[in-house]
Amino acid sequence: MSDTETSPTESTPKKAKKDWIKPPKSILKLVGRAVAQYQMIREGDRILLGLSGGKDSLALLVILKHLQRHSPIKFELAACTIDPEIPGFDPSPLKEWVASMEIPYFMNPKIWWLSRRAHERQFLLQLLCTPEARQALHRLPTRRL
Repeated sequence: MSDTETSPTESTPKKAKKDWIKPPKSILKLVGRAVAQYQMIREGDRILLGLSGGKDSLALLVILKHLQRHSPIKFELAACTIDPEIPGFDPSPLKEWVASMEIPYFMNPKIWWLSRRAHERQFLLQLLCTPEARQALHRLPTRRL
């Protein structure tokens, strides 16, 4: 019997359960302690997570989503990816995965300073840490959230 069907003894259908990923308790405990100790998240905060698609940023997104659902502190959560303009980069799996978690996702398709320096691919990580990258991320939530 599927989650949305009714059994012979029930008169109302069951709601389909979300397939959320639950982070391990050991990680949640450490993150929860750090968030509380350093007051990293406050009531009404708007958090925009830079999502690269790597295991660190994906794990952090899962943890923040869990905290958002279970914490008494209410905050907004969104994710953003800056297109590195590397051949073969395809953010569609990220878009689908983030959408399945019901988190707003933004893709900054092209940043002028990154395309201007596209020949310096070996310095890509340093470029993403430049003041221009931080400014682009800071402007995004005020425009779209």
